[in-house]
Amino acid sequence: MPTFISWIRKDNGEVLFLTDKEIFSRLGEEKLQGDIRNFLLSQRAIRAFFGKEAYGRPFLETKFWNKDRYPAEIAEHLKSPKTLLDTWGQTIKLGLPPEEAYNILRNAPEEWRNGLFEVLLEVIAQNARIARTALCAEGLSGQQRTALIETISKNPSEAHFTLVIDQEKHPPRLGGRNLSEKQKDILVAGVAKDAGLAHYAFHTWPLKNINKKQMAVLRNSYFEDLARTL
Repeated sequence: MPTFISWIRKDNGEVLFLTDKEIFSRLGEEKLQGDIRNFLLSQRAIRAFFGKEAYGRPFLETKFWNKDRYPAEIAEHLKSPKTLLDTWGQTIKLGLPPEEAYNILRNAPEEWRNGLFEVLLEVIAQNARIARTALCAEGLSGQQRTALIETISKNPSEAHFTLVIDQEKHPPRLGGRNLSEKQKDILVAGVAKDAGLAHYAFHTWPLKNINKKQMAVLRNSYFEDLARTL
């Protein structure tokens, strides 16, 4: 469930929300303990921090690039990607779910996507499957796609699946289409971390969209592992 940006409006009109300043303060460390640390961007965290004061109507709006959707107290922090990161950067890195980071990457306008990409990538990197899915986001530069692929390559199974999707020409929503040779090099190196999977990829069900050099990387991975076991 999305959490960013959440706030509570009290009956008297006061708006309660959390930023890095509150969350990483001494009081924040005291109030936001236990499993609440997994929900730092949620209304639950707001209630935990403000206690009895946090009585009011809860709100959630995810399209922060349209600051008109927010109360003035929050909108002033949404003038640009920089002001957003200055306000919530630490909390985004620590508390934004990878799925939510992907949705931002997919839906945000180019200015915001580019301005937040490094932080979003750090969050998405926690989940190689989400990184693979993020490849289908429109408007990504070649460099941004390569950064996602480097994250995917850390998981041999997801690296292999990305190559398979590229080979089979699956719909864009599945990601992995039109990989460059450099990107395939990165993914092949990821598959090669698992000798059994490497054997599958070059022998049992050979990949048809990689070149001889890339195939040799997979073959060598398997035979080097086999030699170690003899």
